Amino acid sequence: MDTTPIIDRSVLDELRTLGGPGDDLLGEVIGVFLAEGPGQVRRVNEALASRDAPAIQRAAHQLKGSALGVGARRLAALLAAVELAARAGDVERAASGAAGLDQAFDATVVALRD
Repeated sequence: MDTTPIIDRSVLDELRTLGGPGDDLLGEVIGVFLAEGPGQVRRVNEALASRDAPAIQRAAHQLKGSALGVGARRLAALLAAVELAARAGDVERAASGAAGLDQAFDATVVALRD
């Protein structure tokens, strides 16, 4: 069982601190993630379906960066494994690692909305 937290609250706290009075930086960053994340997940899945290792690597890397920006540690760890496998040209391992991608993304969305 993965014990990595879905969300690292310290990242959210840091974003909250970085925003000045009247500035909702945290809300903006989460909003961008929620708006762009589904498309990024779709790109990873499309790259996996096409078995295109470089495309898998790029898509996983992009979504991993977005996930880290909102403290989504578990999602980022899953994507790091997918990215690493794709970089090695191992599409089967990348696909296996991405098996829980949709569920991990959905859990992240729920956690961010709490």
